[in-house]
Amino acid sequence: MKQTSGLIVVGVDGSAGSERALEWALREGALRGCAIEVVTTWPPEPSHAAGATPAVPIDHAVTAREIQDRTIDAVAGRLPDVFAGVSVAREIVEGSARDVLVEASRSADLVVVGSRGLGALIGAVMGSVSSAVVHAAVCPVVVIGGVADTATGHADVAISARC
Repeated sequence: MKQTSGLIVVGVDGSAGSERALEWALREGALRGCAIEVVTTWPPEPSHAAGATPAVPIDHAVTAREIQDRTIDAVAGRLPDVFAGVSVAREIVEGSARDVLVEASRSADLVVVGSRGLGALIGAVMGSVSSAVVHAAVCPVVVIGGVADTATGHADVAISARC
């Protein structure tokens, strides 16, 4: 049996779904006394993998950090008391979101993702990343879906438990 680590990992990509996932993770972290690790990724560019230099250099780490900062700032502004009471670490990682979050699940008690991110399948019930993480993670995964109820702040939640 896996020992608990006191860590909740949440994937953030700048989408409204990932903001809701971060809100849920912060509230859960406050209830459980867990630290939060906010993970934002960017995929390696095929040209970089082949050793070529792009025509216009883009610092994807800076862009990912900006996305993460905006998301965290927005959520912290809405939940200042909750945010202040939880330890939050930030990770920016080159790699596919699926692979990075599945790897992070090895040291986490829980992984939290939005149901749909910024991918191409906007109408899907569950996005490709959230679906892949649910199927491959080694810890429980919470998928936050739907639009949050403005009166309560609650969103639909689906939980995948792995033992």
